[in-house]
Amino acid sequence: DRLLEAKSNVAAADKDGWTALMLAAQGGHAEVVRKLLEAGANASDADKDGRTALMQAIGGGRSEIASKLQQAKGNNSTTQYGSPGMGYGYPGMGAAQYGHPGMGAAQGGRAEVVRNLLEAGANVGAADKDGLTALMLAAKGGHTDIVDELLEAGANA
Repeated sequence: DRLLEAKSNVAAADKDGWTALMLAAQGGHAEVVRKLLEAGANASDADKDGRTALMQAIGGGRSEIASKLQQAKGNNSTTQYGSPGMGYGYPGMGAAQYGHPGMGAAQGGRAEVVRNLLEAGANVGAADKDGLTALMLAAKGGHTDIVDELLEAGANA
């Protein structure tokens, strides 16, 4: 709290482009994420590999944090492929290559994260650079519950 009260730069990044928001999201620190967002941290900032705080939260299975970041003002969950929402989110997978921050959740069987992204308005038809969708990845992983959720949300079979 003291650093935020002292008007510390919440956008400061290390040599790899990691911000306090990204580190808090990856570490599962929901209260810190909330405070950083309130202090003006930008949820759409990306590291040098194109990963955002949202991708870090999803990669770590942090559904509550992912939901906060998805809803944050200034969050940009689109990429060069133009579709908001359901893309790849595991650390190490850059946004420019893998698309949108929820495909990793679908492939990894993280139903709560997928549900939160859908509730936040994620595009269920979004595809990565190879044309893969969250539905395809959930089916590949054998995650029937996620397949059902995506179909109910309007994903094309």
